[in-house]
Amino acid sequence: MSDDDQDNTTSHPILCGLCKAPVGSKEGADGETLYGCADCDNWDTKDEVIRIAGEYVTDQAQLDLNRSMSDIAKGSSVMSFSGQTESTKEFRFVTDGPF
Repeated sequence: MSDDDQDNTTSHPILCGLCKAPVGSKEGADGETLYGCADCDNWDTKDEVIRIAGEYVTDQAQLDLNRSMSDIAKGSSVMSFSGQTESTKEFRFVTDGPF
């Protein structure tokens, strides 16, 4: 990679969706590593935590886009927007954004 190439990725910690604490790990009863929050007793496998946090990111990105479209439509006499701008879903695992 040359000096001109830039990594355009960012990292955000996965948080407990119930209390927003950073996700930790523990050994489950069967010896499998579980990830989650000790305070909320919110635990799952690595793959499931990543899947749920990914759904959260997708949901938040869509809502952010919808809010932008709603703001644009508010200033237009020929355009309207009727999409969802607030989330009604709860996620057990989330990230800290931005989206």
